[in-house]
Amino acid sequence: MWQSSNLEMESSILSEHELVLKFIEHWKKIKVTESIKSVVIVGKGGRQFSAGADMTEFENPPPGDIIMMTELTAYVEAFPKPIVAAIAGVALGGGLELALSCHYRIVDETAKL
Repeated sequence: MWQSSNLEMESSILSEHELVLKFIEHWKKIKVTESIKSVVIVGKGGRQFSAGADMTEFENPPPGDIIMMTELTAYVEAFPKPIVAAIAGVALGGGLELALSCHYRIVDETAKL
């Protein structure tokens, strides 16, 4: 039996800091849910994995963003259940970092890394 736990986020309205916090909060629930045996990360609509951070944040990054991304990738790498990045379309910047921290990666012919 498959169990799905979806976390949909509109990245254009969230800062990288907010995205990381939502990911970790959601994954803490997945970690303790025994019926969920693995995680697959897919971009919204399956057309794009992640284009990375909003470049407008580069001028005035929110405090702690670099630390947050490091914490997220370390959390993913140490996650006790297998995590797969299903990459379609672009995976750039922080999105590529996230994909590389996953235990496994699957790419299709549209992937651009």
